[in-house]
Amino acid sequence: MKDARLGAGRWLAACLLVLGAAAQAQQVVVEGARYDQSIVLGGQPLVLNGVGVRKRFVFDIYVGGLYVAKKAARTEELVGQPGPKRVALRFLREVEGDLFVNSLHVGLKANHTEAELGRWKTQVETLTTTIKTIALARRGDTVYFDYTPQDGTRVSVNGVTRGPLIPGEDFYAGVLRVWLGEQPADAGLKKGMLGG
Repeated sequence: MKDARLGAGRWLAACLLVLGAAAQAQQVVVEGARYDQSIVLGGQPLVLNGVGVRKRFVFDIYVGGLYVAKKAARTEELVGQPGPKRVALRFLREVEGDLFVNSLHVGLKANHTEAELGRWKTQVETLTTTIKTIALARRGDTVYFDYTPQDGTRVSVNGVTRGPLIPGEDFYAGVLRVWLGEQPADAGLKKGMLGG
């Protein structure tokens, strides 16, 4: 009887090891930040397109992952995809909201015309105000920039929505270009998010 219990215990331990390995295989881990290979957003399954690290000088600031309906390696294919999308940021150090806002504005100006920025004036102001409510992103915080056709852009911090929903699929595409555009916030981060 003792041998049977010992054998059953070994079998259970082996099963748990296999299940644990399978769960880890379904995640991508970068700088300690874990990203599931797939999620559901707005009722639609999305896949992890890629993950990269945002650096500033010699410091790692955050890990950024991009979720879309269909994987692609080119910016225009990703930006032009209809339906839900998510940019998931996991912070590796403290970042003040004002610095985050400044980085967003620089990225928008670097990748869009004055006419485009003028068309999105209200949305940019709303997003700016929303990010300023974060005040300070701490190490380990998760910030999502989600888009769904029914809601528009939603910003959440650690699962809690911040600010109002922001309409406009073209506006979300514009925000994506901060990370994926011709002049991205960080070329290494862009390469990672593009799956490179």
